[in-house]
Amino acid sequence: MGVASGLVIDWDAQPDTSSWNALTADGYYTNHDPVNGNTLFAADVMVRPGFQGQGIGRRLYERGRLGLARQLGLWRVVAGSRLRGYARYADKLSAQQYVDEVVAGRLNDPTLSFQLHLGFRVTAVIGDYFKGDPESLGWAAIIEWINDEVDQGTARTK
Repeated sequence: MGVASGLVIDWDAQPDTSSWNALTADGYYTNHDPVNGNTLFAADVMVRPGFQGQGIGRRLYERGRLGLARQLGLWRVVAGSRLRGYARYADKLSAQQYVDEVVAGRLNDPTLSFQLHLGFRVTAVIGDYFKGDPESLGWAAIIEWINDEVDQGTARTK
């Protein structure tokens, strides 16, 4: 009982990577480019509350997102990881410090920690990614998973 959505894009050609709205063309996904894109942008994932903790999210990532990237010969999956636990630490830590603590394993973030265990790495921390979100205060970590089955030099490119 879950769902995941995404789109294939040429990440390096995106004019704006500062928010979910920018990366999904305001949620319309009109920037989906399966011909020239080399990156799967993992836009959304949700598991119904009564089914959380049963491995559904892991399967959506492993078989869905990562599996799709392998099948399509995409060299990476990129996502904005909503920092769901940041609001509890915002008075003590900057968003970058919070992410550093999560990456080091000293703090647990319900979303980012899960994604790090799947092999993603943090490439940036940005504000106003999810405007108005009380749990993240709008902050997200941009994360990336590299498909080791695809050589960057031979991956689908522009």
